Amino acid sequence: MLITLASMAAACSDYPGLFFRVRLQQPSSTTVCMDLAGELTSKLSLHVVYTGVRRGQCLVTLGDREHPNGVLTISSYPKEPVFAIHVEEFARVSSPSAATRELAERVVSITQEKFPGATIVPFTSKRSLIGP
Repeated sequence: MLITLASMAAACSDYPGLFFRVRLQQPSSTTVCMDLAGELTSKLSLHVVYTGVRRGQCLVTLGDREHPNGVLTISSYPKEPVFAIHVEEFARVSSPSAATRELAERVVSITQEKFPGATIVPFTSKRSLIGP
């Protein structure tokens, strides 16, 4: 019983990292996350790991030297003026490391420069028993 409760608590825990919801003043294009990814790769030491558009939803994953498979994910929602940014935390600690916080600050700053009228709000992403 104790193992089951511990498993359920872990399944409903927070995803590691920092999350930001970016609300634009107008509906975004299907390539908004690719446009931002281009800006981020030109200003930070990041490279594109994955990019795709499916049913109007754009998804881009960026990596760095230390985490070549991905350190940052940008995802947009079809026909809505909002997209999300997830800065990964690989240390699996309860609070993000200084390096993760610094990267997130730089990403938020570049995002605000790219979309000056946007509202950027941090949020917590949780796992549920049936999925994220």
